[in-house]
Amino acid sequence: MLAILAIGAGFFTPSGFAQGSLEKVAVSLHDNWYVQSAANTSATGAQISTPGFAPTGWLRTSIPATPVGAQVENVIYPSPYIGTNAQQIPGWPPAGQNFANVAWPTGSPYSTPWWFLNQFTIPASLAGQRIYAHFDGINYRANLWVNGTQIANSTQMVGAYTAFEYDITSVAVIGGSNAVALDIMGPASSDLGIVFVDWYPLPADRNEGVWRDAWITNSGPVKVRFPQVQTSVSADLSTAALTVTAELSNPTASSVAGTLSGTITPGNITFSQAVTLPAGTASQVFTFTPSAYPQLNISNPALWWPARLGPQNLYQCSVQFTAGAATSDTNNFSFGIRKLDTGLGPVTPAGQRWRWFKINNQPILLKGAGWAPDMLVKRDPTRINNMIQLTLDMGMNMLRFEGKMEDQNFYDLADKSGILLMAGWVCCSQWEQWNSWSAENQAVANSSLHTQMKALRNHPSAFLWLNSSDLVPPAAVEQTEVNIENADLWPNPVVTDANYNTSTVTGLNGMREGGPYEWEPPIYFYSDTNQGGAYGFLDEGSVGPNVPVMESMITGLNENPVHWPIDSTWTNHMGGPPFDNLNVVTAAVSGRYGTAMNAADYVKKSQAQNYESWRAQFEAYETNKTKTDGTASTGFVSWMLTSGWFSLHWQTFDWYLRPSATYYGVKKSGEPLHILWDYGFQNNVMVTNDYYQGFAGLVATADILNFDMTNKYHNAVTLTAGPASSTVAFTIPAISGLTTTFFVKLKLQDSTGKVISDNFYWYSTTPDTMGGHCKWYYCPTRGYANLTALTTLPMMTVTHTDTIGSDSVTTTLTNASSTLAFLIRFRVTNAGNEVLPVFWSDNYISLLPGESRTETATFNPGTLPAGSKVEVDGFNVNPN
Repeated sequence: MLAILAIGAGFFTPSGFAQGSLEKVAVSLHDNWYVQSAANTSATGAQISTPGFAPTGWLRTSIPATPVGAQVENVIYPSPYIGTNAQQIPGWPPAGQNFANVAWPTGSPYSTPWWFLNQFTIPASLAGQRIYAHFDGINYRANLWVNGTQIANSTQMVGAYTAFEYDITSVAVIGGSNAVALDIMGPASSDLGIVFVDWYPLPADRNEGVWRDAWITNSGPVKVRFPQVQTSVSADLSTAALTVTAELSNPTASSVAGTLSGTITPGNITFSQAVTLPAGTASQVFTFTPSAYPQLNISNPALWWPARLGPQNLYQCSVQFTAGAATSDTNNFSFGIRKLDTGLGPVTPAGQRWRWFKINNQPILLKGAGWAPDMLVKRDPTRINNMIQLTLDMGMNMLRFEGKMEDQNFYDLADKSGILLMAGWVCCSQWEQWNSWSAENQAVANSSLHTQMKALRNHPSAFLWLNSSDLVPPAAVEQTEVNIENADLWPNPVVTDANYNTSTVTGLNGMREGGPYEWEPPIYFYSDTNQGGAYGFLDEGSVGPNVPVMESMITGLNENPVHWPIDSTWTNHMGGPPFDNLNVVTAAVSGRYGTAMNAADYVKKSQAQNYESWRAQFEAYETNKTKTDGTASTGFVSWMLTSGWFSLHWQTFDWYLRPSATYYGVKKSGEPLHILWDYGFQNNVMVTNDYYQGFAGLVATADILNFDMTNKYHNAVTLTAGPASSTVAFTIPAISGLTTTFFVKLKLQDSTGKVISDNFYWYSTTPDTMGGHCKWYYCPTRGYANLTALTTLPMMTVTHTDTIGSDSVTTTLTNASSTLAFLIRFRVTNAGNEVLPVFWSDNYISLLPGESRTETATFNPGTLPAGSKVEVDGFNVNPN
């Protein structure tokens, strides 16, 4: 037994299920699971795991095999993702409860063990091979039986984030029927389980079961595990030295002599060494160093870059062990070569130092979001692929895993797409209650860390590990973590946690949490210097609630019409307290845009307000990235990317993968060459450049318009945007005679006159003002910008001319009226339903009188049905 102690929108082909590219899969155990409560069967593990056992009345499902998931799949309960359906499931936690931290409810059908059975055939071609059963994730503790024999008990097979592998050679039936049965008990509040904190509900079964993939693999007498390529790139990037390691095990009763060899491509680099493994050898590490194997020193390596900054070059490595003429085992995997540097900036006036990163000698502003897995831990490769495409389309280059690490398929996708991954453990649960840890807790923490280190370490996308989330671990605990990280040859930086803290083990982390987690006005991100403003590295924060568009509200709340005023049908889809309501954002909508008259009016005004603040938080970080006083912004992690169920907060797109105004506000801010206004903080028009090349001859133009569209100010300047820069184009002077609500229209052209960025703002001579005592999750607004005039814009019609292709749509929109067409939304629909996912070049745009714009939507190949059409509406635009 081996417990592992542990681009714009590019279209990627989703990988299949199971391990992906780290270990060969002889028999996938992804499908054909049968699930039943132990309370409903008197059969023993020996009986259930005997081939031919009839699981009559059991629920059939696929991985993730969990009780609630199986019940929903078998239509015993309705989908818990929408409406109030979840409340029909017995033992479902109250809205907002951190269910991982409380005892199982009395009478819960999930507080007792459940059986998980898979019956399968091992092909006759594996005769003479050693056979292993691999489980990538069991939640939480299990008794494992194979073909009538108990292989492991629940003190050995424990831990949601530990992978397990067992040698079942002695009981496997080659060329015949086999069965594996697990008697699984879900996590108690004192266990290190899956935790969703205040994000969204942890299901009534706490996702107990076989929640990650499982498979049968095989080898000859020696098996190869956990191959790794460590890379060291020279200062000038001209060479790279590679170190290759692999773990070999010989579980047989005889010594085995053979050759461990490998090949790296491109380059066809080969290497080998003679190996003799005594009988019973377990997990012995063998190393190929570049000094002993000069061919592992390569010239002009093809470097891996994050999205938009260069190509995502990957190398392939194959490591195998041969004994005589027979190949005993082979592992194939990909890796990337890149130079990663990090450090702490100069001391700020406030006495702080902030962490920075460079990739291949170039500074990088990390822009991303917190990753939120499916509430029932369902894994749909196509859906995940679409979510990564949406992430890229917004201009993000990273994701943060707070205790929600993924599998090899996800990591391979991140490598191919250029999404950096920041990973670590979760807060607000037993994971950070070190003083009450049992010996088992510590053992599970160790095995979990071993598993995650070995799963992530080959991937160039993985760049940072956090030993905790919100709190500094005790020194002894963190030193154990560091010892494991070193033993597992973790090649990347490690920090203590996500708050601004200093550890005696790993030092100052130079990063901070602290929100905000609630709505803030745009000016906040420029003016705040104590909490969530644009300085340093903020690894968790956003403007909180993000109410989706009405189409999503109707389906997600499972009601038409949507209830009004806001009631529990809405707040049921919020988070845990204090994020269990919409009070802060609703006060802002009312104060800035006027009190909503109905649900549709609320949604419309929310879209306008969401666009403002979500755009501003990213733009502020871009603005401040080149400051030299130590307060430069180096990273921002928006909380969060999306939600694990239908939600009204912490998301850039909703459960249906439908982009709203928030999404397009973030996408606008994510233009690699971008023009922006700082909301009057210094009244600067800025040009930000994420590229590592400069651009000369740019022309930045600004027009300030009164509400009646009269022009009160115009300026155009020619400038150069240096590499990875933020440049003040000009400062807008004080302007007299502005209407209470006014508009700022910006345009950036290249040296040929082509428009490469544009932006449109609406603001007020009565600005938002901050004031009052800040709470830990937001700072209150003392006064709201007066934008109520927007509600007086006359309704008008925007005409559009459309071209529908096989995988794309182009629409030219024209405002032939004499008034502003504000926040125009355009959708591609088929039979009344929006075609999703969709990747528009821009959306929620505003057109001045007489203005036209052409926008393009692209779709994954084969997903745009024939007969689709474009529909247009907007803040003051008639649907057509």
